[in-house]
Amino acid sequence: MIDMINCPYPGEMLPLERLLLYNAVMDNRPKIILEVGSGEGASTYYLAEGAHRIKDCKIFTCDPTRSPTEEFLRIYPNVTYIPRNGVVLIDSLIKQNLIPNFVFFDGPEDPEVALKDFQTLDPFLGPSTIFCMHDWCTEKRLYDGNISTKAALLKPYIKSLDTWQWIDELYGDRLNLDLNGEGCDSVGIAFYRKIGP
Repeated sequence: MIDMINCPYPGEMLPLERLLLYNAVMDNRPKIILEVGSGEGASTYYLAEGAHRIKDCKIFTCDPTRSPTEEFLRIYPNVTYIPRNGVVLIDSLIKQNLIPNFVFFDGPEDPEVALKDFQTLDPFLGPSTIFCMHDWCTEKRLYDGNISTKAALLKPYIKSLDTWQWIDELYGDRLNLDLNGEGCDSVGIAFYRKIGP
C-alpha cells in the first residue's frame, strides 16, 4: 500500500487529501490525466502511483515555476511535465486530440486562472470525466485560519452547470477523520463527474 503520510516529494496536500486523490484515480481508471499545478511533485506522485497500478495511463502536468525532479520523471516515464501554465498545456492537448478523462487543478492562487482553464477545457471533455481541485475551501479554514481564493469563481460556476455532478468534497470547515482515525482538517478538495455533453 502506498504511504499517504510520508510523501517522498514536497507538497502541501494533507494525508487524507492524498488518499482521496489516489483512490479517485484507482476507482476511475483514467487513460489520460491532466494536472495543472505540479508543484514539486507530491500530488503528481499520487497520481503517478495510481496510474502505474492501473497501466496504460498517461499524465500531463504543468507548472511554470516548480517541477518534479529529474529522478521523479525517470521513475515515472508515463508523466510528461512542461514548465508552462495550464492554458498552454490545455491548448496543446486539445490540438493533439489528447483529451483527458481525469483532471486535477492545483494551480496558482488566482481564481480567474482556474475558471479560464476549466472553461477552455470543458467543451472537449467527455461524459464520465472526473474533475477534482485542491484548495476548494473558499471560507476561513479551521486547518490554518487562512482563506484561499483559488476556487472562488470556479466553485459557483461548476455548481451551476447541469452537465457536472457533485461526487464528494472534503472541506476545511468539516471535521473528518485522518488516516489514523483522529480528527483532521483540510484546505478543501472536491470531486465532480461530467454527466452531460
